[in-house]
Amino acid sequence: MIRISHDGGRTWRTATGRPRGGGSHPMLAWGPGPRAGTARLYYTAMGGEPGNYHFVVSYSDNEGRTWRQGFVADHTRGWFGGYEDLVVDTNPASPNYGTLYLAYNWPKDRSSGTGLRVVASGDYGRTFAETEVPKLAAPAGYGDAWRIGYRLATAPDGSAYVAGYQLDMKVWRYSAPFSKGGYSNIGRIAFGVTRLSFDRTARRLTRGPTVLATKLPETAWNLGWATALKGMNVGLAEPCWATGMVVDQDGRIHFAVAADGRIRILTSDDRGRTWRLRYLPQAPAAGGRAQRSMRPELVVGDGFVAVLFHTVDASGTSRTAGNAVAVSFDGGATWVGPRPVNGHRWRIGPIIATYNGPGLRDRAVLLADGWTIYFAYGDGRDGLTAAFGARIRVTPPTPEAPPTPTPEPTPAPPPTPEAPPTPEPAPAESPDPVANPAPEPTPSPAADPTASPAPEPADTPTSTPGPSASPAPDPTPAP
Repeated sequence: MIRISHDGGRTWRTATGRPRGGGSHPMLAWGPGPRAGTARLYYTAMGGEPGNYHFVVSYSDNEGRTWRQGFVADHTRGWFGGYEDLVVDTNPASPNYGTLYLAYNWPKDRSSGTGLRVVASGDYGRTFAETEVPKLAAPAGYGDAWRIGYRLATAPDGSAYVAGYQLDMKVWRYSAPFSKGGYSNIGRIAFGVTRLSFDRTARRLTRGPTVLATKLPETAWNLGWATALKGMNVGLAEPCWATGMVVDQDGRIHFAVAADGRIRILTSDDRGRTWRLRYLPQAPAAGGRAQRSMRPELVVGDGFVAVLFHTVDASGTSRTAGNAVAVSFDGGATWVGPRPVNGHRWRIGPIIATYNGPGLRDRAVLLADGWTIYFAYGDGRDGLTAAFGARIRVTPPTPEAPPTPTPEPTPAPPPTPEAPPTPEPAPAESPDPVANPAPEPTPSPAADPTASPAPEPADTPTSTPGPSASPAPDPTPAP
């Protein structure tokens, strides 16, 4: 069943047509149509005869009312199973805008393990190019490999990336692909990433080397053997079933992997050649029980990346599961959250007793407004496996106000010059001494118009102290 919403998930209608191919592990992807202003809906699932299934890609240009078959990925050996990913490059600025990518596992060698095939179509699903992605170099003595859980992501430069799980083993059996054979048979749990380049004119898909992004401890949790979380034939928390990968507007790759109840956030700024590991903070307790994290999905927007994931009680006999979200606005250095998406929790026991859990993989997408995430996830709150959806609004942080600058010191006023001093009169001359002279009156001094005046004292004002020559300290920035 395919259901479509035109109002961000508030209401839904069922598509009336049936896509070509089968119904095993179905997946959808939207992309631009061949004519300007149109959209094309792609569908893939395994089809064909039992035991010889191949992935069939079909498409609809009228929202699922009618369908046409695009191609069958039958250049690889068919088998009874298969697990795929399907994406479209939806960036209008990308040189490969509208290119469709399909990645899937297949029985490359029936005696030693599965392969990874990637298919690309640049003509809206009519024809395709393909390439085989080699496995990581294995540890000595562990030549077989179980590879599954592939994730695709497109990049702004027109390239794409594919990530996948690789369990290195001494012996892998085609007849029992999920069997791991015990700790002694396990050599490594690894995740590798490969860069892809598609030339749509030449219809040629090429790849770079497969690079180790992270390896996990060989624990019961990571191998799917945790009893409380074990389904019919796979573990609910086993890392291979649900990972997330996106590429942001700066070309940084974000890859999320769950291991031992923590979400690993791996980033690469050099096209996947090297990787940096950080851990998402733990989810808050629920119902008084500590939580572990599993099954991550990633969404990237303009200036943020979001992690959507499931939480599970870390202990107890009747464990419950819920979901949570965390958002980073600085490329994954710090996080807002995790916070519960909603208050619903469901008991794990009744679900995994009959199923492998409520679906193996969830999906989250960014809606057209650029700030609303629609998270579609498996849930067992009704005692059945069911799909639910949640709208999550991302609110960017309010930018801090710039610090108030420290005012410059007021300069001292210039010194006021003092009035010049009034000159004193020149002293009177003394008469020559005469013996017993009669005293004569002292003549008044006559001003000599030709005489130079006595020099006045220099006009030296008293200085007023001014501001210090040391610069004022810079204003202290706001935290």
